[in-house]
Amino acid sequence: MPETTDNFFDCPGVINIGALPPNVPFSAQAVIYCPSPCTVTDTADIKITPKKLSKGFNTLEFTVSPLRDGTLIYQTVEFSLSPKRVMHITALSRDSDTNPKSLLYTATGSFDEKLVYARLSGDDTFKTRTSVPGEIILERGTHFPVPGKFTAEINTSLDLDAYVFLHDGSGKIVDIQNFVYFGNDTSACGSISYLHSPERRAVFCDLDKLPVGINQIDFIWSFYANNKFDDLEHPEMIIKTNKDLIKIPLDIKSFADVKTAAVFEITRGVGFTLTPILMPFRRDLSELCRNYGLNIE
Repeated sequence: MPETTDNFFDCPGVINIGALPPNVPFSAQAVIYCPSPCTVTDTADIKITPKKLSKGFNTLEFTVSPLRDGTLIYQTVEFSLSPKRVMHITALSRDSDTNPKSLLYTATGSFDEKLVYARLSGDDTFKTRTSVPGEIILERGTHFPVPGKFTAEINTSLDLDAYVFLHDGSGKIVDIQNFVYFGNDTSACGSISYLHSPERRAVFCDLDKLPVGINQIDFIWSFYANNKFDDLEHPEMIIKTNKDLIKIPLDIKSFADVKTAAVFEITRGVGFTLTPILMPFRRDLSELCRNYGLNIE
């Protein structure tokens, strides 16, 4: 029977360990305050000690398993309190500019719904408020687990369209219905649908509907008229899940004078993983389609 939470729980909603060197384990500590005794769980890539926590201040040690370069983890730790309390831990493995923290958080002994700012890397910031969904900024090449349902869009009034390619990982489309765009707004399986209206253009995803054999989905955006990516007022991809707001900044320097770009991909393994690609395509959209085995003029 979990202990009853009869007082404050001084622990952030998210702890960001920071940028870690790849392929080596790493340990860091955090001091939290528990209102009553409880236990804490490990995650897939993070071991936590001690498992049994006492009422009052506790020093937790987080040991992160070796991560390959470019891996971003975002995992959930559960505390056996009532109501159940959770904490999300994030870390990014990078081959350079690593600056992980040894002390991640220090409880004050009083509940404080403060903003917790933690550096992801460079000028990107990971922001969250205790018990409020987080805002996550992803860089090119990072890997982030996503649930089956989410929406993706770039907020603009310009004539910018989405093109979504569903395939087995080989890069070739077998069924034309697995190419989603304004002329075919829903995939054959119903997992991808595209809203194309004057007010809004957004891709709606329900990946639990994906059939066997579809292991990768590529998300491309392309301007129909004379505009280019450097004309965007807010150059970022917005992805909304049931708990997170994910932003992928579009590097305007890389996209200068570019009309078409591969923004991100989804791959299927044990679950679904989102990876920003951010690859400009400087040729015609029709040639990009031919790369997928489609002849569209």
